[in-house]
Amino acid sequence: MKRRLAQALSKVHARIHAYEERERAPQLGALGQGSVVANPNFFLHPERLFVGAKTYVHPYCRLECITENPHLEGPPLEGNARIEIGDRVVINSFTHIGAMRRIVLGNDVGIASGVCIEDHHYIYEDATDERPLKKQGFRVADVIIEDGCMIGEHAVILPGVTIGRNSWVGANAVVTQDVPPYSIAAGIPAKVIRRMDPATGEWRRAQA
Repeated sequence: MKRRLAQALSKVHARIHAYEERERAPQLGALGQGSVVANPNFFLHPERLFVGAKTYVHPYCRLECITENPHLEGPPLEGNARIEIGDRVVINSFTHIGAMRRIVLGNDVGIASGVCIEDHHYIYEDATDERPLKKQGFRVADVIIEDGCMIGEHAVILPGVTIGRNSWVGANAVVTQDVPPYSIAAGIPAKVIRRMDPATGEWRRAQA
């Protein structure tokens, strides 16, 4: 009897906690049923952040939709940034997602702690003492992480990258180019080290 009562109270407490987290969450563009954005987190333009159902964003993440150049002397931005997060996604603490155009996380994606995902970086080719990086523009390209992907701790996903469905990116990897579906990528820069053979369903070492 006591055990059942304790279990029931635990479920009630969990529901109250989830409700309180939802009430304290900023006004997002969308927050699906059963999703929780825990506190504290840092948001820039949360109205441009769209979250699906049954997704959990752990505390101490930094989610930014950047519509204005952070440098006063820099060129203007497109101003249409958005972040789209699918259903049943888990984003662990200290993750940074920064969008100047569009970053998409598909359904059932797992993001480990300390991951950095950005769709932009500085244009640096014309840097001079009179024209430092902050006065130049940004190179911007969509980042797409498809359904079922897992991104390891402290991995970095750079602009223009698409990670194919059900792929795994190893810890500390720096992903500079697309990763095919059903692949494992690791290293700096990240390279595919294993792929699933569609004919057999077996995972095999990628050929150099």
